[in-house]
This record gives sequence, C-alpha cells and structure tokens, in this order.
Amino acid sequence: GVDVPVDDLAQGLVVKRAKHRLLAALGKPLVTSSWPLLQETFSRGTIHVQNDAASIADGVRRALANREQLGRDMLRLRAERSSLFASCSSRR
Repeated sequence: GVDVPVDDLAQGLVVKRAKHRLLAALGKPLVTSSWPLLQETFSRGTIHVQNDAASIADGVRRALANREQLGRDMLRLRAERSSLFASCSSRR
C-alpha cells in the first residue's frame, strides 16, 4: 500500500468533501500544496509544500519520517471533521 498519499500538485486542486473524507479515512499522512484552502482543510496529518520538485521531495521525506504521528493526526482530523459534517447535515 501507499505510505504517504501525494496529491496531484501540478494540476491545481479543488478539495471536495468526498476526497477529504477518503484521505482522512486512510489514516495516513498527506503531502499537498501550501495553499490557504488546503492548509485550512487539512490542518492535521499533512505536510504542506511549495509546488516545486525539491519541496515535494522534502515533504515526502518528512512525511515518511513522521508517518506514525501524522497518521494519528489524520485520524484526529477525520474525527473532528466527521462531527462537523454531522452537525451540518442535521441542520437541513
């Protein structure tokens, strides 16, 4: 399996709820762009990088070196977001 999902940084990214839930559900660290939206959405379990090869490579190395802690952080993010989504859907 994949130890560290690396988002497709080259194409630009629109985060969708389903994708967010899938990545958080993996309980694995994520390496993605340092865009404000992504920093807000993936506030735990994530290494945010610039969109260049050296930054991405460094981010993957850091994520692999810290994958256990980042994985736990991603699971906490999933739990936080799950209760947020539940409260939003109960208001409808």
